[in-house]
Amino acid sequence: MSNPDVARMTPAQWLFEYHALQAKEKQTSDLVVEVFKQSGVVARKLLISLLGLDIGPPDENGERVVIPLSMLAGNPEMMAKVHETLQQEQAVAETTTDAEFDALSAKLAKGDVADLDPVLFGDMKPISKDYVHSEEYRQALEALGVRVRDK
Repeated sequence: MSNPDVARMTPAQWLFEYHALQAKEKQTSDLVVEVFKQSGVVARKLLISLLGLDIGPPDENGERVVIPLSMLAGNPEMMAKVHETLQQEQAVAETTTDAEFDALSAKLAKGDVADLDPVLFGDMKPISKDYVHSEEYRQALEALGVRVRDK
C-alpha cells in the first residue's frame, strides 16, 4: 500500500468506505436501469408511431389511445369508426378554408405583392429633402441601427 494512512485504518473506517462504495454502485445501477426503462418507452412509442397504431381518440393526458394491430386489422367496426373520425376531421378542415386567404397565399407564392406595398412597407409618402437632412431623421436612422455618415 502506497499510502501509510490506509494501513492505520480501523475496521469502522473500512466499514464506512465499504458503505460509500455500495451507495455509489447502487446509484450507478439505478441510473442504468432507468436509462434502459426510458429507452424501452421510447422504442415502444416509435414502433407504435411507425405502424400507425396511435389513431384512437386522445385520452385525458392528450395522448392517442393505442389500438393493437390484431384488433385494427381484423375488426371492420373499428376501421369504420376510424374512417368516420378521419372524415369528420376532413370536413372540419374543409369548412375552415377561406377563399380570400387562399388567393392571397397564391399571390404571395408567385411574388405578386404590388398591391400590398402599403401594407408591407407602410404608407410611402414622398420625403422632402429638408426632412432627410434633419436631425430627427438622423436619430430615427440611428435608432434602427443605421450609421449615418457626415456630409
